[in-house]
Amino acid sequence: MILIRGDLLDKVLGTSLANVFRICCGPFESLCYLIENKAEKNSLLIDAGCPAEDIVRLIEERGLKLEAILITHTHFDHLLGLGEIVRATNCRALAHPMDLEMLPLYWKEDFGTLPRIEPIEDGMRIKLGELSFLAIHTPGHTPGSTCYYSSEIGSVFTGDTLFKGAVGTLRYSGKPDYKQMRKSLRKLLSLPEDTSVFPGHGDPTTIGEEKNTILSF
Repeated sequence: MILIRGDLLDKVLGTSLANVFRICCGPFESLCYLIENKAEKNSLLIDAGCPAEDIVRLIEERGLKLEAILITHTHFDHLLGLGEIVRATNCRALAHPMDLEMLPLYWKEDFGTLPRIEPIEDGMRIKLGELSFLAIHTPGHTPGSTCYYSSEIGSVFTGDTLFKGAVGTLRYSGKPDYKQMRKSLRKLLSLPEDTSVFPGHGDPTTIGEEKNTILSF
């Protein structure tokens, strides 16, 4: 466990293929996840709400190339470091187009200049060497909320869709659609029960542990 400028960084998963590091920062304790491909020394970042210098330093210290940032949703607390990280690493950034349409509602000029963000659609896969990350569109918390599932490391990164013992609020979604959120959560329930769940805030959990959370929504 390492402290970086008061922000918690720890390795939450280690397999023969990959390491997953969690960085926690800011007043909302937002989480970013750096996935390190051990064999090829490249990486993906899930969300970018933490200070760019901390993320870039971790990437450099581990001798990695950052290939892409996968955005779970476009609320500012998951995006604040995006522009600087992209400029420092020349990586891609991807988010669902429905959230890109909503971005002007969430983003303020004093947050800085955003880079180009590419659209990612439900069912698309992003490759990282032997690893692949399936985009699962889970509208509810925001219209374009997207989770990213890797069967190779048995993990899903859920942003603010699913937490340990709770689901994401709908009050920021425009017109709350509980039926749609229920449908989104049941998509996640189709994953293996032992799938690790890494949310945008709070502790990790598993799909099996959250079965009752999902079914009771």
